[in-house]
Amino acid sequence: TTPTTGSTSPATPPWWPTGSKKGRNMQINNMKIHPGISFEEYRALPGLSYSGIKNGDFVPTKKMMLGTAVHNYILEPDKYNGTNRDIVVPIARVILSQLGELSKHMQTELSVTCNMEYAGLSMQYKGRIDMIRPGRLLIDLKISEIPLGRSIDHFGYGDQLTGYCLATRTPVGIIIRVCPKTLKTEKAMIRQNPAFWERQVTKYGIPVNIAI
Repeated sequence: TTPTTGSTSPATPPWWPTGSKKGRNMQINNMKIHPGISFEEYRALPGLSYSGIKNGDFVPTKKMMLGTAVHNYILEPDKYNGTNRDIVVPIARVILSQLGELSKHMQTELSVTCNMEYAGLSMQYKGRIDMIRPGRLLIDLKISEIPLGRSIDHFGYGDQLTGYCLATRTPVGIIIRVCPKTLKTEKAMIRQNPAFWERQVTKYGIPVNIAI
């Protein structure tokens, strides 16, 4: 059953990651989805995101702003202000051609919060996912000149998508990358590894018995 706003997550499915080799499994509790909220409202939600952990407060670069414009054009067209239209539209068309009919069946810009629990500690988490069918598939869009394999290693995109998958109990996470100069596309399915998030819970978590 797909969780609704304010609902807790369904029973653990058989594909759920088993955590560390020591057997102290990651657990997800108090999972809530927040459909239809703005990015500003998402930022005000409690919890640590992957970007927040890695980057803290940062000033977006021109390349990041191009990615945001493409995201808005595809995922939130009412927010696209026409910036760099000669670049944005061709990139968006390539992405939409890759998605095909799938784009009609995905929720977009979906925000989620949950408690990640591990080794007796609990950490509030939040994430904002580009495209998702909760419990089935999620897709993250990247606009970058850097080849996808290098990006995954350098920026930790596998850890980012693992967080999304863990929080939404979604088994499959896929990245679609488009080069803005050549319009070349790459796709990669992310193999979930909860080790990064286990470390974050160990670092930032509080005892489960006093967590909200």
